[in-house]
Amino acid sequence: MKPLLALLSLSAVIGVAAPAYGEPGAGPDDVGFLATVRDAGITYSSPDRAIAFGKQVCGWIGSGKPGPEVVQNLQSNNPGMTADHATLFVAISAKYYCPQQLGNTSRATAQ
Repeated sequence: MKPLLALLSLSAVIGVAAPAYGEPGAGPDDVGFLATVRDAGITYSSPDRAIAFGKQVCGWIGSGKPGPEVVQNLQSNNPGMTADHATLFVAISAKYYCPQQLGNTSRATAQ
């Protein structure tokens, strides 16, 4: 009886753990990033593409692009994205992929 109970407990843990990472191949930062993007009401057609753009945002910020230019780049690469959603996406991207640059992002988006 105990081996059966242990096996059932293990399968329950595995069943609960799998959905926590959601997207195949996504790491913990990616999963949190995607969940936060979705919770903000920002939609995307491809998780991989959303993650790539999130990381690209950090590249733009790191190269010194001002916030409004980063928002404009996002909008030009993602037709239909509002300025509000692009601004949120920049903030979420910085939080998950380049938190050391959060000061740069807030200063840049305020310009």
